Amino acid sequence: MKSEPEWLETAQNVILEAIPDAQDCSEPAADTPASDLHIRCKAALLRVEVKVIRAPRISEVEGQLASFALKRSHQKRSPKDIDVIVVALSKFGPRLEGAVRDYMEQYAPDVGWGLLDLNDKAVLVVPGLQVEWKRAPSLPERRPSLFERRDRKLFTDLNRWMLKVLILRFAPEDQWGGPRKWPQHATDLAHIAGVSVSKAHQFASAFQQEGYLRKSAQGLRMVRLPALLDAWLQDEKNSSPKMSPARSLLPAQAPPPETPVLPEPWDDSAFGGLFAAKQMGLLHVSGHHVPLLHVGKPMTRAMHEWQLESCDVRDAQLILAEPLYPRSVFRGVIKQEQSAPRVDLWQAALDSVSSAARGQEQAKFIVERILALQESS
Repeated sequence: MKSEPEWLETAQNVILEAIPDAQDCSEPAADTPASDLHIRCKAALLRVEVKVIRAPRISEVEGQLASFALKRSHQKRSPKDIDVIVVALSKFGPRLEGAVRDYMEQYAPDVGWGLLDLNDKAVLVVPGLQVEWKRAPSLPERRPSLFERRDRKLFTDLNRWMLKVLILRFAPEDQWGGPRKWPQHATDLAHIAGVSVSKAHQFASAFQQEGYLRKSAQGLRMVRLPALLDAWLQDEKNSSPKMSPARSLLPAQAPPPETPVLPEPWDDSAFGGLFAAKQMGLLHVSGHHVPLLHVGKPMTRAMHEWQLESCDVRDAQLILAEPLYPRSVFRGVIKQEQSAPRVDLWQAALDSVSSAARGQEQAKFIVERILALQESS
């Protein structure tokens, strides 16, 4: 790791390289607040502070940014002064750079910022001078192999939930029970989706790298949506959630009710699959379909509370499923009167493709519905 004086020299050289008419100003005016570097550019004075971070963690970088913003809020400055913070660390990638960009755009949009690393990679952004500059590393960065890219797990539980927040916000109230606010950036997405800021930034970075997410003037926007939904369906087909056919211990009703009535409590449970699609008016395939019920509690406990027993699939009144991705399944459910909630319309497609006959056909039908929602928004 470089010493602090070496990092100061590196930061100065980067700024002089990025801004051609910039000049070092070793003796600023007496009333100018102390900074690590003072660089004159046109009629402005750049007051630069350089922070060295030993571990390249987003939380530590954001902590330095917050401390700098608080410090400058208590200092008097000339209208022509431009504050710049440069963070030096061993290495940084697109995820950390994106997190810094989002943080500064939200909390300090008038402040310049930069990133430096040991491989001579550098970024400098100075909004007051319309400067947006990057320098590639002196050594080529290692790109993940095709196998590693395929092996990367995109569709985790929290990633699925955040994808739904972005994709389903235009869906009708009877097809989506989650938040509807349009996130402007990854930090905003964290607050809307109820996840940690670091998880939201990891999500944004991963899907930007895959070409599925873009930051527009209106906010975060999913792109190449048909390809994304197809990849998601394929991931779901390779999943194997625990399922159990079940029937009531009580005498069967004749004829059975349109919607199975379960004794309360209904917490951590939701109807899914073709049954949910039918209730939304989106059932595309015909035939008899045993209702699928997601349960977020142990299967044995659910059967005991609802007075159910395991049975042959041919005698089943319900198919109980323990979801592999419970937060994604349950956070956007639609409440129903006198019955368990039901899942959102995209979860109904995922359930269908992995567990139902002609499920691929039903899933594609819902894909078309979701694409139409984006076009009409």
